[in-house]
Amino acid sequence: MRVAIVTPVFPSDLDQPSRGAGIGAVTLARALLAEAPDLDLHIVHYRAEATLPERRLGSPAMTVHTHAASKAARAAPTPALIQAEVARVLRRIQPDVVHVRGTASLVDGRAWPAVLSVHGITEREVALSGMKGARLRSQLHRLREPPARARYRHVIAIVGHVTQALEGQLTGRVHFVPNSVGEEFFAAAGDRTGTAPLVVHAGDVCPIKNAAGTVRAMAVLRRRGVDCRLRILGQVTYPDYGRQVQALVEELGLQDRVELPGRIGRAEMPGELSRARVLALPSFIEVAPLSIAEASAVGVPSVASPAGGNAEMVVDRFAGRLCSPSSPESIADALQPYLEDEALATLHGRRAREIAQRHRPAAVARGTLAVYEAVRAGG
Repeated sequence: MRVAIVTPVFPSDLDQPSRGAGIGAVTLARALLAEAPDLDLHIVHYRAEATLPERRLGSPAMTVHTHAASKAARAAPTPALIQAEVARVLRRIQPDVVHVRGTASLVDGRAWPAVLSVHGITEREVALSGMKGARLRSQLHRLREPPARARYRHVIAIVGHVTQALEGQLTGRVHFVPNSVGEEFFAAAGDRTGTAPLVVHAGDVCPIKNAAGTVRAMAVLRRRGVDCRLRILGQVTYPDYGRQVQALVEELGLQDRVELPGRIGRAEMPGELSRARVLALPSFIEVAPLSIAEASAVGVPSVASPAGGNAEMVVDRFAGRLCSPSSPESIADALQPYLEDEALATLHGRRAREIAQRHRPAAVARGTLAVYEAVRAGG
């Protein structure tokens, strides 16, 4: 079977993906090839910074096609130009299945044997991103995405929240297959006795992920006399916001409690999580954050907002805690029991790891391949 995965985010180095969408794409691609070594897998990275020659990467190898979008396609209110540019690549590949990750408007879902997997609600995320021209960009995505989603006969929902958030937009058959988490995270799980009261905030340093809310919660915990530290792990994707977070740490006098090491290499992330008592992710918008799944695989409970599918992944007061992202006191209330009670953190972390079994690469690959067969069958 020849499969083309079309994605707006894909790393140039398979071993150093930096953002969640790129990590997910690489993990899935490797899992598919491990489960089906004869798969002829092509990655179409559209909206790259520059167009590059076709490359063979990995072992077993995948073929990577890297293309920059034209200015006209990026600015057009309809997806016709985007789809024409992607279609030129797909016609060369002649895939049996086209798997579009995240951005529905990259491909005309009726023109190809295609499946869309929803990893974010782009128009909402852009509106709250803090990027330059966010309002206009969000309106552009609102014109493109909803009608494009409705044209797919098959859709992969990574959490149940997807069907609720996009009610009326998904007219095709919905398959439930979660994101995959690298086996290195499951391998990092072990005896958590003696872990320090360390909070890890993992995710891009941007307004949506709300690192500032976690910093403010640390100030609340200090006032309550809770001894703990925070490491904010993630790429600063919005420099102004990154400077605001750093200034907030200094303003609150938390320099001895909060570390901002920046982007952490993927090889280091399992170890970083294994040293933590709890993960914090009080985001304003989510669908199914990879950082929660990774922490769960390691055996670390998560404190998260109820945004998107977080409640499905965390399971409040069973394998983690939910909090209000707009209230530092609420975030602190959710973190404090884990920081003061190692046994509770261990119990909830163990339960989180049991839930995370559905994210194992082989299981996700098998589920995805079953969807590809359904696409091929025309069902």
